[in-house]
Amino acid sequence: MVKLIDNLNFNDVEIGDFFNRFALVSKYIGKNEQVEKYYLKAIDIIENDTRDDKELNLALIYTNIAKFYQDIGKFDGSFKFYEKAYKIYENIEFDDISSANFYNNFGTLFITIGELIKAELYLNKALNIKLRILGDKDFLTSVAYNDLAVCYEFQERYDEAEELYTKALEIRELLLEYNHPELAISYGNLGRLYLRKNRYKKSEKSFLKALEIQEEILTVEHISTLTTCNNLAFLYFKIKKYDKAIEYLEKTIFILNKNPQIDYSNSLLKEAYFLLNNILEYILDDFEKSG
Repeated sequence: MVKLIDNLNFNDVEIGDFFNRFALVSKYIGKNEQVEKYYLKAIDIIENDTRDDKELNLALIYTNIAKFYQDIGKFDGSFKFYEKAYKIYENIEFDDISSANFYNNFGTLFITIGELIKAELYLNKALNIKLRILGDKDFLTSVAYNDLAVCYEFQERYDEAEELYTKALEIRELLLEYNHPELAISYGNLGRLYLRKNRYKKSEKSFLKALEIQEEILTVEHISTLTTCNNLAFLYFKIKKYDKAIEYLEKTIFILNKNPQIDYSNSLLKEAYFLLNNILEYILDDFEKSG
C-alpha cells in the first residue's frame, strides 16, 4: 500500500485529500515516521493545484500537521502551520466545525507554551462556534468546555474552571459508555482541580473513578493510569494518609522500573521518588517527635 501511494503522480485536490487521510490513519496506528511525510505530500499537491476552492482543504491539512507537530513537541513546526491555517480561516465568510477545531487546537498550543491570554481568546472562539452549530449536548462541545477549563485552571480561576469541567463531564456522562476513556479524563481533571481547592473528599472520589476506568480500559501500565496513581498519592500525602500514598507510589515505581520504555516514564518516575522521599521524611519527623 505504501509503495502504491508513493508512486501516485496525480496532482489534484482529491489525491491530496487521500494523502491527508493516510497520514491520519498512520497517526492513529502509531506509524509517526509516515505521518509527516504524507501530510507534507498532501500539502505540496494541494498548494500547487490551480482550483479556486482548495483553501478550506489546505486549512484542514495545515491544522492536522500542526496538531501532529504539537503532540510530538515540535512547536516551531506547529506554529508555522497553525499560522497558515489562521490566515485562511480569518478570511472566510462563515465558521464551521473545522474552523472551530482549528481555534481549539491553536488555543491548546498556547496553553502548552504558557501564553494563557491568547489561549483563552482562541478557546472561547472555538466554544462559541461549537455551541452555535452543535449545541450544548455534543461531544465536541465537551472538548471545548474541557480545554477552556484547563486554561482557567492554569490562570488559577478555579471556580470558572470547575463550572466548565462539570459541563464537559455532564455531556460525556450523557453520551458515552460508563467506562469510556474520555470520562476518565474528565474525572481526572476534576480530581486535580478539587485537590487545588483543598476539597479532598471530592478529589479522592474523582481520582478513584478515573483510575477504575483507566485500569479497565487502558491497563495498569498506561501513562494516564500511572499519572492518576501519582495524583492519588499526592492527595493522600496532603491529608496525611501516608500508607495509602506509599501504596500508589510503589505501584508507579514498580511498573516504571519494569517498563522504562513507557512514554514520559522518566519524569513520572522522578515525581514518584520525590514524593516518596518527602513522605518518608515526614514519617521520620513524626516518629522522632513522638519518641
